[in-house]
Amino acid sequence: MDVGGQYSGTVSGAMNMMANAAGFVAPIVGGYLLQRFSGDWNPFLYSMAAAYALGMLCLPMIDPTTPLVPESPFKPKNPVMESA
Repeated sequence: MDVGGQYSGTVSGAMNMMANAAGFVAPIVGGYLLQRFSGDWNPFLYSMAAAYALGMLCLPMIDPTTPLVPESPFKPKNPVMESA
């Protein structure tokens, strides 16, 4: 399964950046929720469960057969062969 095609490195980097951003934000949000709700872990755990549920709902929308950028009809298939 190739989601990005010729942009697979960019797609992989974007996914890695979002995962690291979530890892950075989660402790901050968790500390705020724990402080706001007087040490009750339930709101924090429910917010993490909601984030996982949102990801679960978005996963079926990924279509690995549809290219990110459609191939242009004006672009030659093999530029080396076209210049010869």
